[in-house]
Amino acid sequence: MKKYLLCLLIVIGAYHPVSAQYQRSKTETIDFINNTLKLREETRIYEEDPASKVNSLILLQHLDNENCKQVKQTIDNKRLTTIINKIHWDAFRAFGYNDNRSELYIYFNKNVMVNNSPADVFSIYVPDDKVEEIKNAILRLVEIIKAEK
Repeated sequence: MKKYLLCLLIVIGAYHPVSAQYQRSKTETIDFINNTLKLREETRIYEEDPASKVNSLILLQHLDNENCKQVKQTIDNKRLTTIINKIHWDAFRAFGYNDNRSELYIYFNKNVMVNNSPADVFSIYVPDDKVEEIKNAILRLVEIIKAEK
């Protein structure tokens, strides 16, 4: 009986500090996301096929409260800028990603503006080993925004 009680106390004691972990603020969360997105700058969208005509070089990705900016350079050195406006984090719906998990899609119940056209999704390019961290950071951002309202 003492062993079970001791085991129970250890489990409860181990759980309590984990549940009281520090939660990032909105600014810290956005900074974390941007720092992670910078890891994909100066990389190709699809690393397996560098000769592909659609395999753009990612030059910039930057997220702030309600906007996101992406700049890509095509194989023929044209720059393509994508501006995402009116991001309503409280209307977040789901995540998706492409086959190699390098492009993370963020779906919303309410339209965002992608290059002045309404859309319910936009994507960001994330290092494949950081996908879960970015998803958790976005969920934290959604939680913060919902708590503010």
